[in-house]
Amino acid sequence: MFLRDRLKFGNTFAVLLTLVFLLILILSAVSLLIPLAIEQSDNLKLLDNDEVSRNLEIFANQVSEFFGIQRVNIYELVKETEYYQNLILDFSQT
Repeated sequence: MFLRDRLKFGNTFAVLLTLVFLLILILSAVSLLIPLAIEQSDNLKLLDNDEVSRNLEIFANQVSEFFGIQRVNIYELVKETEYYQNLILDFSQT
């Protein structure tokens, strides 16, 4: 409306100019994000995954101790059930 009414541009030229402006705006926003993504990927390459997993395990243990939560191994509990033992026996018989 502004380009067409105030600046007396033709309708087609005003639409074209608006689309070009929006395209430039979107491309500039993307160009601001690309260096940030590259920098973050470089930081992730420097990350020691084993140390992070050890730290997470230590943190989980500390949280469990703080709240008094007993860590349960689900697989061991399932192995102790009668259903699991019968299921394994049924497979071994065939």
